[in-house]
Amino acid sequence: MRKAWDLYEQHETWAEASRPNSDFFARHAADLARLSLGGSFSPEVWGDETPRALRGLDLAVRELGVRQLRLGLRWSRIEPRQGVIDLAPYRPFLDYCFESQIELCLNVGPVRVFRYPEEHVPGWVFDGSAEKPGPGSIIDTEAALARSALAYADRLLAALKREYGASLGAVSTIQIENEPFFPLGPSRWRFRPDYLAALAGRVRAALPGAGLLVTSAGRLDLDFIRDLFAGLRREGWPGRLVSGFDFHYKTPLRDSFPVIRHFDQVAYAVPFAPTLARHVWDSRDLGFEIEVSEGQAEPYGQFESPGNSARDFRFMILRCLDKVLDPERPALIRVWGIEYLTGRMLAGDLTEQHRDIIEIIQTVNGIPHADERRPDA
Repeated sequence: MRKAWDLYEQHETWAEASRPNSDFFARHAADLARLSLGGSFSPEVWGDETPRALRGLDLAVRELGVRQLRLGLRWSRIEPRQGVIDLAPYRPFLDYCFESQIELCLNVGPVRVFRYPEEHVPGWVFDGSAEKPGPGSIIDTEAALARSALAYADRLLAALKREYGASLGAVSTIQIENEPFFPLGPSRWRFRPDYLAALAGRVRAALPGAGLLVTSAGRLDLDFIRDLFAGLRREGWPGRLVSGFDFHYKTPLRDSFPVIRHFDQVAYAVPFAPTLARHVWDSRDLGFEIEVSEGQAEPYGQFESPGNSARDFRFMILRCLDKVLDPERPALIRVWGIEYLTGRMLAGDLTEQHRDIIEIIQTVNGIPHADERRPDA
């Protein structure tokens, strides 16, 4: 019976999302007033075209008003040779964000950083005596991979401090190991709380002013995040803790299951998974925040509508505002696919659906909307 009600609510939201932008703004003005639309930006999406990637980033900031940005730093790109830390692959993007006073979240991994293939461990880690964990392994502090990752985290954080100093005050949060409790990536590794707590300790020691972000694959891992945060609070963690919900509601894996394919990540999870209402209560009790770290807005597999349909975009926002985020606090949704949208803007390849999506982002973020955008002019 509960699942039938959940599915009914999901369909009601889908129907509400069919209304045009003017109705969307008017009917949901109070909720939209507390919302910011940020982004997750991966330079790797643009291949080796750093200038074009920077133009895409600038469009996100200047044209779309994205002021809260998550940037992933891949271990394999920063330390391709052991002991040699080089921020060059990310320096243009870090420089831009610091110069533009962006509120920055850095996903430092080390093992897992957002976007495929998720695992970004340099090959030298598994040379010599280091044993590569088997598929599906759970990584704890005793694992050779964990020891290498923690040592790299120390080197990376030290390099960031040396190069950027006081500018790191703009780093609001550090994200450790993307979706650490979910078997993600080619190796489907997961990470034990002892390792994550040790990694959090490195972050706290190096950047005591930064918060800590831990993300979940939908509802599947919310209790693990709650318990990790409770342990950190017991150990005296003084700063912000943020639970990041990843909302990908149209995926090939979800579509492969006959029943589950009809439910989004709000309406369905594994048996005994915590409800989102309880997660909000937990956040108030333990003093952590909730954000949507990935709000799907780009195509995935056979699903072309996310990122190309304003109705899908409105649905994503409404579901996250209604069910995921605390209704009594400011809300942040990081658009997953901001590179996809700005790429189309650069190419001059915008449909009316894209223009409606742009209008939503600009209106929510307080940027005047213009019908015609000419980023190459």
